[in-house]
Amino acid sequence: MAIVEMIKLKMLGLNSQKDKILDSFFKSKLVQLKKVENLDNTTFAIDKQSLENYENYKNRLKIAIEYISNYFYENKISYSNDIDLQIEQFELKSKSRSGVISKTKIQNQLEKLEKIIDKTSEIDKEMRAKENLIKKLLAYTSIKEKFSDFRKTKFASFLLGTFPLQNVTFLQEFIASHDDLASFEINGNEVIKVYTHNSILEDLEKKLYELGFVKCQFNFDENASSLITNLKKQIEMLKVEKEKLLNNIKSYKDCLNDFKVCYDYLNFCEEKINADNLVASTQSCFFLEAYLPKYEKEKIERVIKKSGVDVEFEFVKLSKNETPPTLLKNNSIVKPFEFITNMYSPPNYYEIDINFLVTFFFSVFFGFVIADMGYGLLLLIIGAILYFNSKKYTSFKSLMGIISIGGLFSILFGYLFGSFFGITNDIWNLIPVAVFPNPSKDVITMLGICLAFGVVQIMVSLLLKGILLIRQKNYVEAFFSGFIWEVFFIGLFIFALDFAGVIYNYQNLGLILMVFSILISFFGLLFFGSGLTRLSKSFGALYGIINIFSDILSYARLFGLMLSGAIISSIVNDLSTPFFDNISTIFIGVIILLIGHTFNLAMGVLSAYIHIARLQYIEFFSRFYTGEGELFSPFGWSFNYVNLKNENKN
Repeated sequence: MAIVEMIKLKMLGLNSQKDKILDSFFKSKLVQLKKVENLDNTTFAIDKQSLENYENYKNRLKIAIEYISNYFYENKISYSNDIDLQIEQFELKSKSRSGVISKTKIQNQLEKLEKIIDKTSEIDKEMRAKENLIKKLLAYTSIKEKFSDFRKTKFASFLLGTFPLQNVTFLQEFIASHDDLASFEINGNEVIKVYTHNSILEDLEKKLYELGFVKCQFNFDENASSLITNLKKQIEMLKVEKEKLLNNIKSYKDCLNDFKVCYDYLNFCEEKINADNLVASTQSCFFLEAYLPKYEKEKIERVIKKSGVDVEFEFVKLSKNETPPTLLKNNSIVKPFEFITNMYSPPNYYEIDINFLVTFFFSVFFGFVIADMGYGLLLLIIGAILYFNSKKYTSFKSLMGIISIGGLFSILFGYLFGSFFGITNDIWNLIPVAVFPNPSKDVITMLGICLAFGVVQIMVSLLLKGILLIRQKNYVEAFFSGFIWEVFFIGLFIFALDFAGVIYNYQNLGLILMVFSILISFFGLLFFGSGLTRLSKSFGALYGIINIFSDILSYARLFGLMLSGAIISSIVNDLSTPFFDNISTIFIGVIILLIGHTFNLAMGVLSAYIHIARLQYIEFFSRFYTGEGELFSPFGWSFNYVNLKNENKN
């Protein structure tokens, strides 16, 4: 459980052999290319045209993959998401790197699918246009005349549109003042028909618009009702046409995985081209550098020899001023918790791998917050099933690993608290008797336990801070800013235990140790520190006491989360209990239990994850952890869909 030691590979060879060596690196999954710097008379030439071709092809495949997947999901058609391949199966035949993948069955199928997608898009657009037209026509369904009947003749004009009903009186007054040379009729909801002599047409239109009249823009040789009926028939015909086209999508069930494999293969092709931006070249030769784990040195030698290329290479130690990528090597229990650390920032190559400690503290805190055997059992089972069913190691798989291990600790703390779905021993004697105090009755004790958790984690963070400073050969600050504060916390523990009545007559000893450590830290940094910053560091140590107590109090949130979950589960049980007294209402009681406990568990897990992660990031990491590392990424192994099996038999 540590950060793997890395070395650097340097290689010189002919440009004609570069592709072969890159393919060998890909198969090995052992190296990450590094940009060559400060090498005279070399260039970095990228084939931008091929890169653009690959990117365009990928975009087409991405659209096709999403379209087929959405269709299968909406129509509940089952299909396999897992694509397990050997490397040999993955290496599709292609043209040279200067071109795109050749005209294959995949491309033919893609072109056919694109025609279907384009046609269905046109149909959707046409249907939307007709549906929008229907919405506009609905206002005029009360009009029996054709739209084309409302026109201007030699002596009269006929107007149609919408008109605010509250302004009808003003319109009547206007017409009356013009010798009644016009008339109007209100039909339906604010639809108005106006008949007028052309002598007052201009004045009438001006008045109508002032009063809010909106002239109908339609000029069809049909009325609204007839048009709507025809449009609905056309929409139904378009739906049938679209359905026929979509039925062809079912035949793409086998092609879906081919598209996905092709997409990932194009990713690999792009990465090979982008490697030209890392590998320095002359007219005839290339020079590359790459990082690899030190323990894989002999294996990569065999890979290079097996490739059959004639290259010169050597392995060199890392220089002091370079920071290689970080490769973590942890067991299957700790590995999922790398996800939590990496969300904050991957560890720097020169740091300590803290994932073991994150695993321990996160699991303990999670178990304490959930603290129920029933909830823990569900989390363990669900998390384990989803974890082992996920073949590709994704963020989701890591999260399920965290949930299942957290469930295990929840069972442990549920046993200590004597809780099974909120049911205790006094209700059901099969539940073990609680070892820990009742959180809702003995608040002070439980709060003290949570704060003790915080003190332990902060002590560990200060110990790690001291170790880190020693590795940086800053011995003075390691002692006075790190290790001496362990004495402060020992004194704090003694004082707290005496205050709680666990031990007696040790309060003074605790206070002495606390004051002694503070003074030692202050004067030690002041007199033994170096540079102008020693004064600020010494006073910072005094101010740090406030931060320490503030951080300790942050761990009270563990008790708050645990208590709220316990109370809600108890309330759910109390609400459902009366319904189990009658056979006819048992079903209602079961529904209350299912909904209530599901909600409580979901909210408990979400809250626990967020707040416990926050404790790691702010209260734990902030004292010693730098992060800002780059995770080791083997050349060519960036996949979206394929689970590539690498047996590494080199």
